[in-house]
Amino acid sequence: MLLAKWSLCAILASVGAVSAFAQDADSLLAQLEQRRGQRPTVGEVDAVSRSLMAGPILAGDPSSSYGFRLRRAARTLAVLNVYRGLAASDPALQFALASAYSSVGSLQLAGGDPRFIDSRGALLSYQNAFLVLSQLANQNPNDPRVRGELIGIGARIRALGGTLPVWFSVPVGGNRESAPSGISEPALRAAKQAPVQFDAPTLDTSKVAEGLRFTCEDAIDRYLVVASSAQGALSVLDSLRVSLAARGLTPRGDYVAAESRLLERMKSALAQLNSGSCAEAADSIRVAEAVAQKLSKELGN
Repeated sequence: MLLAKWSLCAILASVGAVSAFAQDADSLLAQLEQRRGQRPTVGEVDAVSRSLMAGPILAGDPSSSYGFRLRRAARTLAVLNVYRGLAASDPALQFALASAYSSVGSLQLAGGDPRFIDSRGALLSYQNAFLVLSQLANQNPNDPRVRGELIGIGARIRALGGTLPVWFSVPVGGNRESAPSGISEPALRAAKQAPVQFDAPTLDTSKVAEGLRFTCEDAIDRYLVVASSAQGALSVLDSLRVSLAARGLTPRGDYVAAESRLLERMKSALAQLNSGSCAEAADSIRVAEAVAQKLSKELGN
């Protein structure tokens, strides 16, 4: 079986070789951020995918690039979530976006050192890629390239201990019903909300009192990890919201409540970090992490 050949070690090895590109990911992402609401080209999305690990990503000790990778992953996910709703009628762009989500997963696993990878965030990125590919496969059931990508991404999800996400609706009564073959672009536009983007803390830890510096540095690292995982969980919820909206339905109340609590705790954590209240921030981050994990589990991740 093809799936049996995959393991976490194989995934880590597969993200080790990258090339440098003339235009770095940050400038490409900045261009797309400035054009929110306008559909990107396939070439632009592909360029982001190729350039994600260019720059100081794999050089030297993986710990030195850990925060950088987390920030780049979170920024890229925010951009992809914006354009995902604009790609419903463009199979080539859908395929490019799925590849980009997969590239974010590779970025989150880059370096190979288990201490400095975001396996939870990578799992969510791969699951988002799988969701996009699943919709594309429903619309194009005879496309071997889409089916092949689904098999590969599915293997990565299982190697990371995850389950394969599915498009479903939950009508009153809690019974699941099968999704239609595709979701219309009008329904996507109606369901798509402003994408979630978690800003990086601006606290300069070199100016923090020495006795508090470690606490603040640790809290910032934890915030970045949780931000990446929260971004992925909320993106999966957004996919569910789109699927339900196509049928005139909305997500369950407990999902929406968890989303609100997660956003509120992350906002508090960022404000506390930026003000230097790192112990309080750590408490907010712990709550946010628990909410994100519960939401992911409820959504089948």
